[in-house]
Amino acid sequence: YLEAKAKSPKEPEPYYRLGETYYTMGDYGQARQYFSEALGIDPDHFLSMYYVAQISYKEGDFGQAEKWMLEALSRIPWRGIEAAWWIELGDWRLGWRDCAGARIAYADAREIGAEEKLVEQKTEMLSKECVP
Repeated sequence: YLEAKAKSPKEPEPYYRLGETYYTMGDYGQARQYFSEALGIDPDHFLSMYYVAQISYKEGDFGQAEKWMLEALSRIPWRGIEAAWWIELGDWRLGWRDCAGARIAYADAREIGAEEKLVEQKTEMLSKECVP
């Protein structure tokens, strides 16, 4: 990827791939740097946004995690992974005790075609965790 970055410094993909590699290795600082570089080249690079959200979540910066996840969700060009990301955002919100936000995320996942059984499980969990 370093070679690809050197050959194509104006393309976001090598930076994204380097970020993904460092993320997998657990080096979130280096990963964030490469994802930021990819976003500097292509501000709509939703996969880099997703990973910045993941890093923010792992670092405990839940406001930034939610911000980046919502940004990524707003830019997904296809529906294949969107439902899974809405479920993940719902899980994050539930963990933060944002029951209303979790309910909205799970409803959005259902609306765009998430597996019904999974959404039912999440909704049941929400009902148990968020007793009015």
